[in-house]
Amino acid sequence: MIHGCRIGAGSIVEPGAIVCDGSVVGAECVVRAGAVVKQRSHFGARTDIDGFPAIDVGHIVAPPPTPAWALRLEDLPR
Repeated sequence: MIHGCRIGAGSIVEPGAIVCDGSVVGAECVVRAGAVVKQRSHFGARTDIDGFPAIDVGHIVAPPPTPAWALRLEDLPR
C-alpha cells in the first residue's frame, strides 16, 4: 500500500509493504515485503528497507533487478 509519498525511480516495493504519507524512498531502493515505512520517513538511494517500523538494513551496490511479478512495458496493450 502506497499513499501520499515519493518513490524514487527503479525502486521496488514488495507485496505487503506499506509506505505512509510524506515518506521519501530514494532511487533504486528495495522496500521488503511486510515493511512499514512510517509517515515522513526518509531513505536515501539504494537502501535496503525492512521492519516494523522500517529501518535501513543495508546498502544495495547495484540497481535491484526487476522482479518476475512486476508489470513490464511490453505487457501493456498498444
